[in-house]
Amino acid sequence: MLAAITHRLSRLGAHVGTCALFLIMSTATLDVVSRNFFGKSIPGILESAEVILVIGVFLGMAYAQRLKAHVSTSLIVELFPENFGRFMRATGLLVVIIYVALATWKTGERAWHSFLTGEMRFGLIEIPQWPARAAIAIGFALLLLELIRDLRRILRGKHDATDASLGAI
Repeated sequence: MLAAITHRLSRLGAHVGTCALFLIMSTATLDVVSRNFFGKSIPGILESAEVILVIGVFLGMAYAQRLKAHVSTSLIVELFPENFGRFMRATGLLVVIIYVALATWKTGERAWHSFLTGEMRFGLIEIPQWPARAAIAIGFALLLLELIRDLRRILRGKHDATDASLGAI
């Protein structure tokens, strides 16, 4: 049950993140066309791209964790017997889970504060900061779910491999 819900949420985050990155590409292309044909840039493209990039990156973290696409190495763990290696992986994941849980909490507080105060990114146009800050908190929360799922799998003695049965994006 947790695996299916986590998978759907992670995949949704990856889809939204992909759309955000596509939006950056599209607006950058429009800006280049505008500069070449009309001699001037579209106001606010750079400011909005900065905010949208944060959304794209953080919402994709959980799905990258599911696919084991983050940089990692198991060189040391593989030197030990299987049970001790599993203990080491579980201990490492527990430390990461604690850190990501704290990051989720603190970034969630910051996003809420940004929303309440109407924090803006100043430039040629004002861009609200709370969507990017909320995406960071949501991205950490989704990553936390994936990490908890991974820890459960390790404690049950299952491999760290991705769930091939759940498919890709």
